[in-house]
Amino acid sequence: MSLDINKIQYLINVFELSLNHQTTIQAGKELQIASESPEFLLYLIYVLQEQQIDIFIRVAAACFFKNFIIQNWEFGQESDNIISNEVKGIVKNQIIDLMIMSDSKVQSHLCEVISNITQFEYSNNMNYLISQLTDRLTENNVQANLGVLQTINSIFKRWRTDYSTQELYDEADLILDTFGEPFLNFTIHTDKLIDQYFNNPQALDTLLLTLNTLLEIYQSLISQNIPKYLINNGAVVQELFLKYLNYENFTHSNSTINNYDYIGNLEHVQNVILEIINLYFQKSYDNFPQMRSAVISIRNLITRLDNRPKFNYLASKALDLLSNVVKNPNFSSLFGSPSALSILLENVIIPNISLSKIDEILFTNEPIEYIKLDLEEIDSETRRRSAINLSLSLFTTFQKEWMEQFSLYIHKNFDLYNSDPVNNWKNKNTAIILLSSIADTNQVASLGVTTSSEFIDFVNIFSINVLPDLQPESQAHSILIANSIKYLLTIRNQLTAEQLYSVLQLLIFHLGSDDQLIYTYAASAIERILTITLNHKSIFASECLHPFLEKLLAKLFYTSFKNSLAVQIAENYHVMKAIMRTIIIAGTEILPYSALLAEKLSDILKIITFNPSNPSYSYYTFEAIGACIRLAKNTPESFLQFEFSFQDTFYLILTQNIEEFVPYTLQILAQMLVFHPTQGIPDFYQSLLNNAIQPVLWQTKENTPAFARLLRSYLIKSSKLDTMLIQPNLLNSILGIFQNLISSRNSESYGFELAREIFIQIPVQILQPYLKSIANLMLSRLQKSKTNNFIYEFTLFISVLLTVKKPDWNPDFVIGLFESIQKDLFLQLTQHFIINTVTLISEPDNRKLVIAGMVCLLTQTKLATSSPLKIDWSTIFSKVMTLLELSETIEADINSELLQEEELIRFEIDETTFSTSFTNLITSSIPPANPATNISDIKAHTVVQLQIFIHKNPEFVRKLTFLLTKGESSALINQFHCLGINV
Repeated sequence: MSLDINKIQYLINVFELSLNHQTTIQAGKELQIASESPEFLLYLIYVLQEQQIDIFIRVAAACFFKNFIIQNWEFGQESDNIISNEVKGIVKNQIIDLMIMSDSKVQSHLCEVISNITQFEYSNNMNYLISQLTDRLTENNVQANLGVLQTINSIFKRWRTDYSTQELYDEADLILDTFGEPFLNFTIHTDKLIDQYFNNPQALDTLLLTLNTLLEIYQSLISQNIPKYLINNGAVVQELFLKYLNYENFTHSNSTINNYDYIGNLEHVQNVILEIINLYFQKSYDNFPQMRSAVISIRNLITRLDNRPKFNYLASKALDLLSNVVKNPNFSSLFGSPSALSILLENVIIPNISLSKIDEILFTNEPIEYIKLDLEEIDSETRRRSAINLSLSLFTTFQKEWMEQFSLYIHKNFDLYNSDPVNNWKNKNTAIILLSSIADTNQVASLGVTTSSEFIDFVNIFSINVLPDLQPESQAHSILIANSIKYLLTIRNQLTAEQLYSVLQLLIFHLGSDDQLIYTYAASAIERILTITLNHKSIFASECLHPFLEKLLAKLFYTSFKNSLAVQIAENYHVMKAIMRTIIIAGTEILPYSALLAEKLSDILKIITFNPSNPSYSYYTFEAIGACIRLAKNTPESFLQFEFSFQDTFYLILTQNIEEFVPYTLQILAQMLVFHPTQGIPDFYQSLLNNAIQPVLWQTKENTPAFARLLRSYLIKSSKLDTMLIQPNLLNSILGIFQNLISSRNSESYGFELAREIFIQIPVQILQPYLKSIANLMLSRLQKSKTNNFIYEFTLFISVLLTVKKPDWNPDFVIGLFESIQKDLFLQLTQHFIINTVTLISEPDNRKLVIAGMVCLLTQTKLATSSPLKIDWSTIFSKVMTLLELSETIEADINSELLQEEELIRFEIDETTFSTSFTNLITSSIPPANPATNISDIKAHTVVQLQIFIHKNPEFVRKLTFLLTKGESSALINQFHCLGINV
């Protein structure tokens, strides 16, 4: 097929334009048009073949080629395909040779092209393609070989994530029948070349990259199962694992080819070897006879690595592998002797736990980065974290033996510090970090250590060796103070309330530090200590905080405003989290400081509104505001002060559509409206309602839950105080929103929450014209596109309708509504959906609601004693008894307020969801309408309702037993007796 030279030049020009950021968009549009030509790929291949064309243009063309193939190679039927079968044939015939001849920068893209084509063209004939690629391997063209191996590697990598099946195992065995021998031979050949070019850093680096690719192929081959061929012939590669774990080449490592700071090809080789050994360890270490030697080599490797960042991942990987091996009884003899434990402690763990020069630089120059690594553990694959994990594994496996070595080291370092605190502070710092690592054995991340080790008294060590460094007069190094606070954070649950009360005041002192790490660690420790509970209540009664509450709030806000820029203020969320928790725990004790809180929180909100840079900080700010509103609900003066302070910024957020803050703002406004002390709906909220019902605002899924909550708040407020919501146009709009919510699987739960409020708050005579339409919407979903969640929510909704008490409304009215649509419809809904869902109800409050609803159905309806439902009466009753017997139901009923209080005290949020979904504000939550919450004791309520029913229908149970089998009848009588009811 002849190509037009003008089109070739045009394409070269367009790719050149794509390299310039000013013309990238235009070039993209032109390429999109050009790609519609049937011969487009042939022109691309020509551009890639021509070596005289600028390399950057060819790389751009290769990248576009790759993306075009990924998107369009397999598009559907032949008539729909952008790429014809003829062009596909040309591409398949040329692509391997094109990849081999290309520069490495182009080669990497073409490897992915071949890998993608393989999925569609060679899925049933993989051997043919692999043979084609293997035949291209040579003894002298290193770059071409690398391209071939990278292509094979890309093809085989899918095995790592494919579902494990016998077919997959068979495919690997079949491929290795032809690929196995040349693969092993080429691996041996590469190893010999590495030896040959020992003193040639340039050539050696490329050969190490080749070896890394070969080892990655090996890793893919054994990722699911160890193939038979490698079980029988893999020893030659396994020998290389030990060789390269111990490999050292100072000529290469000191050359300019090997970057001092960034991970090199030798480190990549050692990384993949560790991953392969880990696979053998997990799957079948019997097939790796050198495992014990490998473990010793890994230990020695760690001791050779210095503290440069380029070795961090490798050291972490090696330490994690040792942590796993230590716990295996088959290898414990490698670690259990006093000398082995001493070597591990002093040569492996201590160097990787101890403070490095880089840590000190981060501490001084990049404190936020230090906090992320140390306090937040953002990067869990750090050397220190992995060394701590190894210490934990040794402690759990060799407790007594390990603690002998451990204690000697701890006391030795404390003594060194005491002899010269100025110069030996790092010794104490390392000892404290090591102590924290052992404390971690009993730790749940957010709770701290909950039990003490029999081998070490953490509290005594704290009192003697750590607490002095936290005193105001201490001259200890800042890093030592920070780690002392972190140690306190770790053991906080072992301290008494009196001890915590004492250290809390020391932490308040450290909030005033000029060192960002110290005041951040202090803020985090205060926040965590305030979450400690006893018998579902905070160990700090609100009045306990009173003596130093003003000082605590003042210092927290002082640290918040140390920086003036929004980004700098928001980068440290620990301080705002401490402010939030202080407000929650202090309770109404904060109300005398309403003016301070309103002013400072309002100022912070204004600042971060113009640059919402840190989702965590923003979230805790709004939770703090929600907590203030919640606590001020019964104090009109404080409430109105908060409302006035935040209202303008809320208005700005909504009118400027600051999307990160709109859901939070709507939740706070809903809360404020429900708690508002004035009669009726204030003007600000009145005007807001007209906007809130506009359909366009509901199109953003993150806003939907918050808007639904806001509408519910209007219903709650309006039903009590005025009649604005019974206006037909407004009610039509709200019902339209309900219809949209209920029709989507993503929003159906919010639709049901709105429906509950509609039916509870709006008078029957106003709702009457709409009742059938609402019921039909739900029935349509049940018939055409029901989900498990929809049935779950529908069961709760029916329970609300049966339980709610309001004029002109009773359970028979509810049944009549469905019967007016179709005879026996309610019975069918009960039999097909509700009965089977009752025992699936999980949350305690929802269980209480369903019990109340089903009891109403069984005892307060005409249907209960009629023939159709009579058959299912005992089944429903049995389901109710199942829920009543659950301990969680009874505990929730008895301790409902205490459990809610504990949740508010200790709640945590998954911060990874901030940017992906709606985040509920715990302090501003408005629970779904639930008329059963007024029932103080659900079991007693059930007994009373059943007794009244049986008194009115004395023959009911006897007649019911005639419809049951003997076993069913006996079970029913026993259930009544369990409730103390004689029948």
